Amino acid sequence: MKKINLALIGLGFGHKFAAIWAHHPNVEKLILVESDQKRLEACLASHPGDNVVVYDSFEQVLADPTIDA
Repeated sequence: MKKINLALIGLGFGHKFAAIWAHHPNVEKLILVESDQKRLEACLASHPGDNVVVYDSFEQVLADPTIDA
């Protein structure tokens, strides 16, 4: 099965899914987008992963053709 690149937009409630997706065997890269810097930093501290990448905006997600979901 092909691994996917997944974007998680907004970490208010979405942070609960970050650890699941960051460590899922079928996720190649997890892209996080959050405008609240403190919320983003807390999520990164709680759910570190070598495959976690931060984008600054939703527009970056839309412009990235490698994102599958």
